[in-house]
Amino acid sequence: MDGPGPSTQANAAARALRAARRASGEVARSAPERQSARFPHRGQRADDGSDEEDESSEDEDDDEDDGEEKAPVYHHEIWKKLLRKGKMGGLLRYVNGEPESGNDPMDITAVERTQMHWNMSDRKHWPKNLTLWKRPTSWNNPTYDIGVMKYKGRVVLDYAGNPIRNFRIPLTISSKVEGLRLESWLRSDDRLTLGDIEARLWTKDAPDGGKIPTFDKRALSKRASNARIRVGLISWASRKGREKQTKFMHDLRTEEQKDRNLATDKDLTAGEMGQYSLIGLDEKKISNAPTREQRIKKIKRTAEMGGRVAGPSDSDDTDGDEAVQEPQIPSQASQDDTDDEGSVSSSLIDPLDSRHDRPMNPQEQAWLRSALEITVGEFSFLTGQDPQPTDPGDNYFSQWGILQEQFRNLWAARGNAAEAPRLTARDRWIGGISQYEFAEVI
Repeated sequence: MDGPGPSTQANAAARALRAARRASGEVARSAPERQSARFPHRGQRADDGSDEEDESSEDEDDDEDDGEEKAPVYHHEIWKKLLRKGKMGGLLRYVNGEPESGNDPMDITAVERTQMHWNMSDRKHWPKNLTLWKRPTSWNNPTYDIGVMKYKGRVVLDYAGNPIRNFRIPLTISSKVEGLRLESWLRSDDRLTLGDIEARLWTKDAPDGGKIPTFDKRALSKRASNARIRVGLISWASRKGREKQTKFMHDLRTEEQKDRNLATDKDLTAGEMGQYSLIGLDEKKISNAPTREQRIKKIKRTAEMGGRVAGPSDSDDTDGDEAVQEPQIPSQASQDDTDDEGSVSSSLIDPLDSRHDRPMNPQEQAWLRSALEITVGEFSFLTGQDPQPTDPGDNYFSQWGILQEQFRNLWAARGNAAEAPRLTARDRWIGGISQYEFAEVI
């Protein structure tokens, strides 16, 4: 993998040829003429954007630097052009299945010519580094000069205004990029970081009017980690305190796979996933988790000290179920009771309860994360591990329900016959997601 890649070599050759032509007095041809000469039989593709600006010269000289200092350009501003550059105007494509893509038609992982045969959903088409157990002792890390990404001589900046390092990964990366694809990229070059991947990720509008990635580095790391676990891989980065998890995965391999430094070639079963999730759990903490009744008593003790018992009634005649409004996760609604995005119809819910509101921008997503911090913290305290990330686009009810379901699965996998204790939650609040701080914690 060392040395300049094909595109770099081609651009260098093209520059040398133009210099020779200029020296001999030959008149340079126009961009359309060059295009016609290179691809005389290529017609206009329906999806090439014939109603857009003329991009006929974009496939050539993208990295040319004629010595003039040019203004940098933001990655998200030339996203479509980078997609086209990856495809070489439609000549290249993924041959064994397209990578996962987002809802927006442009939320796509660009074609990378060295990865055209990859397919993360089919082991037959995985890159080799995903079949290996650990980094081979003979592994040679790439040594090519990274430099910075350029487009037509202009330095390409990420959403924060930092130059993007020019690694050999796709020019654009979808928000739905698969965890295994992330893992393979990270295994391919020790110099590559999640920050380099985040710099090329599909962006969304930021509260201040700028752009931010749809997912941050922590979410991408978790996505790669979850993908590794499902298929029996371990991280190539050394980690302390993971010996038990590594041994569990090691024991899934056959003797032949161990001899050949191969990972298992089978996904973990549901039972194996349950066993794996129990590794490292603090069983004493789970066993001593407070019951719902104990929580209610704690809330009432708080009320006696000047607080207010959550719920529609503060009367001493209640038995606790009335005093505490536990979040209720809606049952599976019928087709007629859901909107286009699958949310439960407003006719079935309290329209004033802001826990049903879906976040409409990154700021509201951040408020919901804050609203759920107490639940996530309790989950981590009781289990000794972080929960799998929830969908930031879901409402409070949905995200809390997913956290509770994860905890319930861990509880059951341990062999408990009793029902899993309920994680803390926030009681009903109104006035929008931003008002979550006024909600009682129950």
